[in-house]
Amino acid sequence: MRGLLIHIALLSSAPVVQAQEVRAQLDTAIIRLGERAHLIMDVSNTGDAIPTVTWPVVGDTLRAQVEVVERHGPDTITRDGRAMLRMTYGLTSFEAGFWALSPLPLVVDGRSMETEAMVLEVRTVEADPGNSLRPPKPVIGPRMPAWLLWVEEHALHLSAGALLLVALLFLLLRKRKPASAMPPPLDGPAPGLHERTLAALASVRERQLWQQGMVKQHHAETTDILRAFIEERYRVPALERTTDELLRQLRLSSMPADHRERLRNMLQLADMVKFAKWMPGALENEEVLNGAIQFVKDTPEPTPATDAH
Repeated sequence: MRGLLIHIALLSSAPVVQAQEVRAQLDTAIIRLGERAHLIMDVSNTGDAIPTVTWPVVGDTLRAQVEVVERHGPDTITRDGRAMLRMTYGLTSFEAGFWALSPLPLVVDGRSMETEAMVLEVRTVEADPGNSLRPPKPVIGPRMPAWLLWVEEHALHLSAGALLLVALLFLLLRKRKPASAMPPPLDGPAPGLHERTLAALASVRERQLWQQGMVKQHHAETTDILRAFIEERYRVPALERTTDELLRQLRLSSMPADHRERLRNMLQLADMVKFAKWMPGALENEEVLNGAIQFVKDTPEPTPATDAH
């Protein structure tokens, strides 16, 4: 009897081994071009203790066709009375097809684990389901003269150029002083490219476009100013190129690879706002302007001994 009691006591004092559970899933497995899906990863223990997790190192893409546009977490949540950690990644794609997402490795309480492989389907805009032929619509003439149509089409580029010109005139007027009996001092050099560009970006911030609901105009003006800066600095037609065309052209320039990656993120975010009708939050609206300002500051000015290319 005494031996049985000792055996029971030893069993009751043995440590409780907790099993870890990792669950990853997509909130939707089918999206259209430019839409967003969320990869949700939950990690929990069978007991009450919150696990210690070393999360996967996730870059800007899960594969060439699937981009990571946001990250949230880790957050502590409760499900079925158990506490767990959750990490959420926002995904998007601009290429149609079935894209396999490889398992992601992570370490839970010192134990190496990985998620299951998943597939994200990206579809184009659906065609007419009836696939019926329709008669041609009548030709409608232009509602305004051709030169006004051209101005309307290039309004964003013209606005960016006007902002740079206004900033330049403002800086020149500040340097003017009233006439006096003494001969005026020699004027200093005209503002450089960096100074003019930063002044134009500061003007965008002062106008508070996105705060007034003009989110698309905020992103368009910011990236157009940045494109004009790149065109003058690296001698490439940045205002006339798509994002992909411009990035391919810049591979032949002296722009460092990390600068091209930063530029790609800013331009693709603006493309999503302008063409995919994506509505970013306040953080993304501020980051695109702050990123443009920092990009200009980090770009070295060309010297006489250094070619801009």
